[in-house]
This record gives sequence, C-alpha cells and structure tokens, in this order.
Amino acid sequence: MHMKIAHVADSMDVGGAETIVVQMCRLQRVQGHDPRVYAVGNLGPLGELMREEGFAVEAHIDRKSTRLNSSHLGI
Repeated sequence: MHMKIAHVADSMDVGGAETIVVQMCRLQRVQGHDPRVYAVGNLGPLGELMREEGFAVEAHIDRKSTRLNSSHLGI
C-alpha cells in the first residue's frame, strides 16, 4: 500500500531526531511510499541534503506565530 507520509520537525539542522527523519524517509521511499518533511523552523543542512536527494522538504518560518496548522501541510 502506497502512503503519503508527513514528518514534522522543529528544523532540519544536524541533530539526532533530524538524522532519524532522514533515515526514515530514505527507507520509506525504498518501500514505495511518498515521505515529505515539514520543518517548523529553518531548512538546515539536512533539509538541503534531502532536497538534493529528491525529497519534498519545506521550511515554514513564521516570525509572528510559532504554530503550524494544517494549511502548512496542504491538508
């Protein structure tokens, strides 16, 4: 079963959780799924790397609000 999967992270700077997101996305793509990453903060070097690998990665920096709502995710 093909699934669209949304990963939401604080940012895609280099860190433990962000590295796991990269690994999960790679595995999910190999399994035939469509993983995407939505960073609440900045894109960071891991986000850039993922874009180079062909993943959909978006950074949503809103200086007025720290809230991420469903409109950011396209749902």
